[in-house]
Amino acid sequence: MDNANISIGNTKTIELDFEAGSTDVYLQKPSQPNLMDLYEEQLADLDAVTICLSGGLDSQFTANLAKKFCKDVNAVCFRFIWDDIVMNADDVVTAKQFADKIDLELHYENVDARHHLENNLVEYTRKYATLSPQISLQLAAIKNSKFNDRTMMLGGEAPTCVVGKDMNNVYLQRKNYFDEEGKVISAQFSPNNFYFIYHAPFIKLEVEHGLHIIKDPFLLTPEILYAGYYQNKYAIESFGKCLVETTGQRRNADIYKQNYYKSFEEFDFVFPLAKRTGFETLKFHLASITGNFDEFDDKYRVPLLNIAKETAWYNPRLFDTGSRISFSNKVNPLDWHGIDNTELEDIILNSVRETEPEPCNVYNFDW
Repeated sequence: MDNANISIGNTKTIELDFEAGSTDVYLQKPSQPNLMDLYEEQLADLDAVTICLSGGLDSQFTANLAKKFCKDVNAVCFRFIWDDIVMNADDVVTAKQFADKIDLELHYENVDARHHLENNLVEYTRKYATLSPQISLQLAAIKNSKFNDRTMMLGGEAPTCVVGKDMNNVYLQRKNYFDEEGKVISAQFSPNNFYFIYHAPFIKLEVEHGLHIIKDPFLLTPEILYAGYYQNKYAIESFGKCLVETTGQRRNADIYKQNYYKSFEEFDFVFPLAKRTGFETLKFHLASITGNFDEFDDKYRVPLLNIAKETAWYNPRLFDTGSRISFSNKVNPLDWHGIDNTELEDIILNSVRETEPEPCNVYNFDW
C-alpha cells in the first residue's frame, strides 16, 4: 500500500485511489450465499482475537462471529473520558449487558478524549487521513490498547438496502445510482467517499504500526459482501418490514438494521433504545457552555480541513463537501465489479413484491 492506494479485505473487496478519488467494489456470487459458511472459511484459523466492543449492533455482530469461529476471544470496551466523566456511558452499559449475555470476557480501557482532541488531532489527521474527531479518537484507542498485539475486530456497517417509494426499485447502500443525465439519484444511499472516511484511516493505522485490524467483517471477501447484501432478502421476508426511500426527516434506519441482524437467528443481541456514541453528550455540553450549537464542530472538526489540505493524501473531490456532488455528476467514482448490474437488487425486489413489506423508517434527529 502507498499513500495513494488502499485495498480492503483478505482478498481484494474494496480498492481506494486517493489521487483519482475513486472506489472500486468487488463482489462475487458464492456457490451458496450462506454467510456463516463463508465466515468459517475466513475466521476459523484466527487465534488471539479481541473485539472492540462499542455496544452497538455492528460490534455485537462481530463479537458473535468471533465467539462462533475464532479461538481465544475476548473484548475491550473503550471508555471515552472527558474531565473524569464517561462520555459513552450508555454504550459501556450495553456492552456489559451483551458480553454477559453471550459469555464474552470483557475488559475496559479508559481513553482521555479531551487530551486527544486538544493535543493530537492534527497529528492523526496528517498521518491517518481522517477529518473526523470521532474516528481519530477510535484510532488513538486502538493504537494505545494493551490488546493491539492480538487481532482486533471492529463492528463494520451492515450492507443493507433501501426500497423505492413506489416499491418497484431496490437500492443497495453504498452503491451509486444515476438518472439518464448522469446525476446521482439520491444521496441517501451512500456518500461517494464512504470507504475513504470510515475505513482508510484504520488501514493506515494498521500498516503504520504493524497491527492486524479487521475493520468490517462484511468486507473480508467479495463473496461475503455479496452474501451480506443477499441477507436483506431474508430480513424482509422474516419481518415484513423494509426501509423506504425518503427525502424527509423519517429516514432513520435503526429498526430495519435491527431486523437485518435479527435475521441471523443463531446470534444474540442487546438492542438499545437509541444509538448513542457519547459524542452527542459532548456536543450538548460544549454548546451549553458557549451558546454555540456548533461549538464541537467549530473547535474540533472544521480546522482539520485546512490541515488536510497540506497533506499528500488530500483530494478536494473526496473531502470538500462543496464539490462532492458536482464530482459525482461527472464520473462514477464508486464502481462495482464482478456481478450483473442489478443482480442483487432484482433478487431483493422479488422478495419485496412477494412479501409486500411495510415501511419501518423512524424519525431522524441530531441532538
